[in-house]
Amino acid sequence: MTIQNFVTWLKKQKHRDDRIGDLSRDMIDAKFKLNPDSPNNAYEQLRFSISFSHASHDSSTSEALSGLKEAWSEFKKVKK
Repeated sequence: MTIQNFVTWLKKQKHRDDRIGDLSRDMIDAKFKLNPDSPNNAYEQLRFSISFSHASHDSSTSEALSGLKEAWSEFKKVKK
């Protein structure tokens, strides 16, 4: 599962009314950065980016990280 596959899938989730949709819109708005050349997978990159960008907002960090976990789990199920 490449970074680009997850990013493409996640961008398509932007119309959802849940944490995955929120994460998608945040990623599209470039709040979270991904490096396709990084040895880390998309999940790890997004987890780091979320933690870094929300450093002083504990509840928003938890929500964003929960959305990421849900998105990654759903993505893996869809891509099997």
